[in-house]
Amino acid sequence: MMDFAAGAAATAVTVPPLVFVFLFITVNKLIGKPGRSLRLSADMTALLFMISVYFMIELLWGVGTGWFMLIGFLTVASLLTILQWYVIEEVRMWKVLKQTWRFHFLVYACMYTVLAFAGLFII
Repeated sequence: MMDFAAGAAATAVTVPPLVFVFLFITVNKLIGKPGRSLRLSADMTALLFMISVYFMIELLWGVGTGWFMLIGFLTVASLLTILQWYVIEEVRMWKVLKQTWRFHFLVYACMYTVLAFAGLFII
């Protein structure tokens, strides 16, 4: 049973787009709203994309990027907080965190795609 759990976790980290599609189909069948299903699936797989990009960069170039990823996350959160305060003069931290999390999903999904193709030519 532990071998299956380890294999499932390794597959999830190695191929997050597969997990994203699986979650989207499953959540869409449960709630029946494609837009909400897409957002929930993105929220649930963002961490997988982040971990996968971290390990892909580590494998391809031998560079640890954990601190850069954390600083990037905090910088985007700070900028969105300032923007929200400037536009509506009220900061809703939950909304800022959701926006930051989804922005990073898009960034890391794009980085995963680029790194996957780069890995085909580098290794």
